[in-house]
Amino acid sequence: MRPAALENPPPIDPRDHAIQSRSWDDGQVRFHVVRHDGRYYAWIAWPGHHLVYPMPSAAAARSFLASEQAFWVLTVPPAECVAHVLVLDPGGSSHIIYRAAVVDGGAEGIWLATGDGTGAEESRALAGFADLAAAVEAFADRLTDAAGRIERDGLTDYPAVIGAALRYRAALAGADGARATLGGVLRGHQAQIRADRAVTAVACTVGVSREFLHRVLASGEWAWPAPARLTPSTAPPPVVI
Repeated sequence: MRPAALENPPPIDPRDHAIQSRSWDDGQVRFHVVRHDGRYYAWIAWPGHHLVYPMPSAAAARSFLASEQAFWVLTVPPAECVAHVLVLDPGGSSHIIYRAAVVDGGAEGIWLATGDGTGAEESRALAGFADLAAAVEAFADRLTDAAGRIERDGLTDYPAVIGAALRYRAALAGADGARATLGGVLRGHQAQIRADRAVTAVACTVGVSREFLHRVLASGEWAWPAPARLTPSTAPPPVVI
């Protein structure tokens, strides 16, 4: 159950007492694990609004804030995500069974968020990565794991459909990631390819035309998307979707 935010939080600047901080939207939103007067708080701050939650420990505060930041990652528009999936229950309720997103936040990090809606409330998780290839690989793994669990436990009226759909989306994400990685490798060897006059041979190796390979080398194809604009909602994130 979600804890209640304090009506009268401690009169402090959370940045002065934070033992861990993360940012969002060019630093406009900050997630702080705060320790003050022997107590721990999960503190979400953005201009004109603060939400402060008492926590029993630093670990509890980290877990709570990870769930909150995962919500923000999951609400980034799909077109701005590196990878994205949203699975609804076809059984009539149409509620969210599972969702996941990989977002490149530039200086604010590469994040994978997942939301499992098979319980009474959505359970969200967050993980950070140093590169997009690893994040997309983990995204595909999470989808495959969710597919197996949904099929095994019969969590909807359509476990086989949802399981197969999640595996399909995992395969698509893996292919997209492999293609972007290959594009980066090709661009990294561009000088050598051109110096050796090997454009035709390399194009044959990767299964494309010379013209398409030139577009890849110019970064017009097979490239990771640009970092997303991480604009927050105007209201605090809700717990249940």
